[in-house]
Amino acid sequence: MTTQTLSQRDNDVMELLRQGVPLTLLLDLADPFGPRSSELFEIEQHAA
Repeated sequence: MTTQTLSQRDNDVMELLRQGVPLTLLLDLADPFGPRSSELFEIEQHAA
């Protein structure tokens, strides 16, 4: 992977954040083990 590729990826992430995509969604999508959304939902349900 080149520096230019990393730089472009950083720019893409920053653009998504500027457009209002939540950071938590980006982290879910980037997780190699899959999103933790269902786990987080369970935690939030018990906290309410």
